[in-house]
Amino acid sequence: MARRAVGGVQRLACRPGRDRRAAGQRIILRDRDCRGLALIVNQTTMVWSYAYRPRGIDPHSGKRWPNRTVTLGNPETHSPKDARAEANRIKGQAAAGGETPALRETPPPTFGVANKEVELLAMEAVMARERSLGFAPRDVSKENRGYDIESRYPATHEKKGQLRFIEVKGRVAGAETVTVTKNEILTALNKPDDYILALVFVGESGAEKPHYLMKPFDQEPDFATASVNFKLAELLKQSGANRE
Repeated sequence: MARRAVGGVQRLACRPGRDRRAAGQRIILRDRDCRGLALIVNQTTMVWSYAYRPRGIDPHSGKRWPNRTVTLGNPETHSPKDARAEANRIKGQAAAGGETPALRETPPPTFGVANKEVELLAMEAVMARERSLGFAPRDVSKENRGYDIESRYPATHEKKGQLRFIEVKGRVAGAETVTVTKNEILTALNKPDDYILALVFVGESGAEKPHYLMKPFDQEPDFATASVNFKLAELLKQSGANRE
């Protein structure tokens, strides 16, 4: 991966059509010298990511360990040379069967809480889908309203000018559970006809098409409950007749 200055800013040189891939607002710049290393560029963030497959067998499943991805840092903390060095160190540990950062620190796919990178990709996927459907979405995720996106119905819709409310849950592909807060559940119950729970699974190739669940919840949590973990398979099955 070479670097060259363009207008005073250093950019990464990559092979057109092979190292660069866009998915919505997401761009992946793959290192041509270190397999598995890439710079992930989103609307507001850039991170170094290294994907690899640990050596050996998972004692719980009896199968080979699945592919792992670990975040190494960002261009401010790691130059391309630094990122390659760290990736090669992890590669050496994995080849020797040693414990790597991803195995020590990354929650398994069944963990209920999404990380920031997955959440960002999920939000981008839902915003893009809303625009493709003619809606005008607005990100309100930092306002703690019980949903992440307000999306205005298009002029051609019978509800033109009105809003629908979307709570976005990004999950690593293969995850089994999702965590929903009490506030999100109560908001869904208070706005049953205009509330959507959007589930977005994120894999190595990026975010998949969002699953829109209408009226996903049917009862309030207990008074002392702060959040609820739902099994994704049951949630999708239960909402099967109420999916957009």
